[in-house]
Amino acid sequence: MNQIITQHPDIDYVYFTGDVVDHGVWETTFDLVRTSHQTIFALLKSTFGNIQVFPTIGNHESHPTNQ
Repeated sequence: MNQIITQHPDIDYVYFTGDVVDHGVWETTFDLVRTSHQTIFALLKSTFGNIQVFPTIGNHESHPTNQ
């Protein structure tokens, strides 16, 4: 993310395509999924500030997975 904002400081928006949770989806918990999302969205906010982020939900975003 740092490279994106450094090389493209004039971007208008960000598409965030999901699948934050790793592929060990059989080992997930609700708390792991929630913590993963809190972490990534905090990073998006600190990196891109007021640039609008359009998030989508990947198939690993739910718990149980693929719901």
